[in-house]
Amino acid sequence: MEKFFKNLQNQKVILGTSSYYRQETFKKLNIPYKIVKSDFEENLDHSSFSSPTDYCITTSEEKAKDIFQKVKNEDFNLLITCDTICVDSNNKILEKPKDWNEHIQFLKSYSGKYLDLITSMRLILKENDHFYTSSSSETTRIFWE
Repeated sequence: MEKFFKNLQNQKVILGTSSYYRQETFKKLNIPYKIVKSDFEENLDHSSFSSPTDYCITTSEEKAKDIFQKVKNEDFNLLITCDTICVDSNNKILEKPKDWNEHIQFLKSYSGKYLDLITSMRLILKENDHFYTSSSSETTRIFWE
């Protein structure tokens, strides 16, 4: 893994996120990057997906498509977009809280329950005017006491 991250230090990476924590991760790994934010409106109809994971993957793919249209003629090696969602124990996708008070209410309502955090990532690798794509996702279950 160390060799992989070292190799990224010599690449031109576009990070398609406004997430402070994702940006900090790249800084800690000494991977230079350029931020390009997506204008994709994250308002896909949850009910049109077979699972929350499919919804999450599609959202990160749509962000990547939007950013790719902005940067396709630029000199870059890798475009990375991500999306993270929360899913409650009833398999319902929970949107991000609107403010701090709603955030606190959400946390209180999870007491004695679990949430699944699903993160998806879309990669677009550019090599000699050829583009290669890959998507992946991970789920983490969090129990609240």
